[in-house]
Amino acid sequence: MTPDLPSPTRIDLGCGRNKERDWFGVDRYQLDQLKPGAGEVDLVWDLEQRPWPIASDCAINVTAHQVIEHIRDLTAFMNELHRVCAHGAFVEFTAPYATNAIEIFGSPDHIRGYSERTFLYYEPGFVDRFTRYPIDGYWHIVEQAWKPDANIWVLLRPIKTAEDLLAHEAERRWRDRKCQMLG
Repeated sequence: MTPDLPSPTRIDLGCGRNKERDWFGVDRYQLDQLKPGAGEVDLVWDLEQRPWPIASDCAINVTAHQVIEHIRDLTAFMNELHRVCAHGAFVEFTAPYATNAIEIFGSPDHIRGYSERTFLYYEPGFVDRFTRYPIDGYWHIVEQAWKPDANIWVLLRPIKTAEDLLAHEAERRWRDRKCQMLG
C-alpha cells in the first residue's frame, strides 16, 4: 500500500504538529495539528517498520527534525531513506549532539546522539572499510554544523549515479586537502 504521492514531493519525517504546508507529513501518531494551514499527518507510520509505504525515488526534499535520535537501526533507516529519495534530493536532519547528555539521556526514548563523524559511515570510501554494515546506497555530506551542548544539523544528498559518485570523490579530495593544510 504505497501512498499516491505527487512527484516530485517533499517529505517531513516525524512531522508531529509542525508539518510545513505542501509537505507530505509522516509520523507514528495521528496528531491534532496546531500550526494553521499545516493539515493533518498524511501517513501514520512507525519509521522503524520497513519497507516504508512510500514510493521509490519520489522525494526531492526530506526533513527529519529531532527524529533520528529515536531510531534504533540507523543503517536500515538510511537505506529506506536512500530508496525514497530522487536523484539530486536534499535531506536535512537535526538531532542532539553526542556530548549533549541532557538531551540524549534526559528523554527515555532517545537511543543515541550524533556527531560530525556519524554520517561519514555512509560516504563511499569510508564505509567501504566497514563492510559489516549493510549499506544499500551511499550519501554525500553537503554540510554540517553543531554545538556540542546542543544539536547537530546535517545536510545530505544521496549518491544515485556514477556522476554523483565522481562529483563526491572530487569534493572529498578538496575537503581532505583543506584538513591537511589546516594541520
